[in-house]
Order: sequence, then structure tokens, then C-alpha cells
Amino acid sequence: MMADVKLEKVQEIALRACESSGVDLYDIEYLKGAKTLRIYIDKDKEAGGIQLDDCATISEKISTELDPLDLFPNDYNLEVSSPGVERVLRQEWHFNKVKGKKIEIKLYQSLGAYFPDADKKLEKAKTFKCLLKEVKNDEVIIDLEGRDFLIPLKNITKANLVFEL
Repeated sequence: MMADVKLEKVQEIALRACESSGVDLYDIEYLKGAKTLRIYIDKDKEAGGIQLDDCATISEKISTELDPLDLFPNDYNLEVSSPGVERVLRQEWHFNKVKGKKIEIKLYQSLGAYFPDADKKLEKAKTFKCLLKEVKNDEVIIDLEGRDFLIPLKNITKANLVFEL
């Protein structure tokens, strides 16, 4: 993972580029082995969603500011894209944007470890698809097979939107 100082600087530059272009900075990811810096940007569907031109513009703005700083010891690849239809959900606002939709959640421990009274067929589940009902105070309320569960975000190791036609 990138050092926090580098990540903060990249985030600052990316945020400035996004704000000046009318898009949202969704997420940043650095793949050290692949020397790849991924910037995910988003824009409401009403505003036309993310287009290739948006990605190119943001990439150019970020490169112009980032390259002279030489934050990375060797060459790196910069990728700018939308988070996609099955976007990863990391922050509370990511979850808020997809309230009422189906998501997939992976927990650090089985559902039964957090909810001893869970159905027998659910108690060993660590990964499952559910309906996201509510998000507040760093917790999500999900509907899993007709039952509501309140899960703190800190107990979720991975979550993403599930694409449905």
C-alpha cells in the first residue's frame, strides 16, 4: 500500500482535478507490484455518467501535477475510470449512493459470530447478497432473506453493488 503521505497528496491532486471538471472522486487504489495508480471517478447518470473524455481530462490534469513531484521511485501507470456497475463500496457515502439496491457483502467473520440467533442456514455465511436498506453512523441495515441485520462497516471486509438488469 502507498505511504499515507503519498496517498494524501495523490488524493489532494485528484480531488482538485475532479472538482474543476465537474466529476466526483470515488476512490484511489495503488497496486505496488503492477506500479499502477488507479483513480475512480463518478458522475450522476442525470449528468450523463462518466464518459471517456472525462477520464482523459482527469488523467491529463492529474499527470500534469503529479509527475513533477516524483512521488513514485520508478515509472508508474495511471488509470482513470468509472468505478463500474459492480462498484466496490468502501466508504459510508458509497453505500448511501446505492441504498435500496442489491449488494454483496463479505464479513470478517461468519454472520453467526455477529448474530448468534441467525437462521441455521445463514449462521456460517461470510459472503452473501442482500438488499441495502439504510446507512447511518458507520452502520448498514440490510435485508437478508426477509430479516433485517444491523452491521457496522468495520465488520465488512469487502462490499460491492450487484448488477441487475
